[in-house]
Amino acid sequence: MDAVAFYANIATLAAVALTAIALFVTARQLRIGRKAASAGAFIALNESLRQAWLHFSNIDDGRKQYAFADVMNLLESACVIFDEKIFVGKVETLLEDYLCHVFILIQDSDDARGRIEQMILTDRTFEHIVRFLRQHRKRVVGIKLPVAS
Repeated sequence: MDAVAFYANIATLAAVALTAIALFVTARQLRIGRKAASAGAFIALNESLRQAWLHFSNIDDGRKQYAFADVMNLLESACVIFDEKIFVGKVETLLEDYLCHVFILIQDSDDARGRIEQMILTDRTFEHIVRFLRQHRKRVVGIKLPVAS
């Protein structure tokens, strides 16, 4: 009977070791999968932003406001994605750097600031952009979104 208990204990220890290895491999695969999903989603977001900026730059002045509204809505979505920490690793840093850069460019553009003023309809308009800007006040210096009247 002692021999059976001894071998049962050895089998249990082997099972514990195999389970620990399986958990490590599973955690690693989840991490790799999350990074891959993050990169894929970032590529889609980046392409959407690229297309929106291209459309804005190529459209006639009469419809430019609507094209810029599309850009701002995408930037709002990107700020939500950043705030929710959907992206991980270097992709998150890349999105953060992109958003800071774009908002600095917008702040430096009289045309962009004027267009944004026309879009502010409520105190919740672009609330995620405002939150992002508050969190990055040291990097994005001087930008202010107008408030609804």
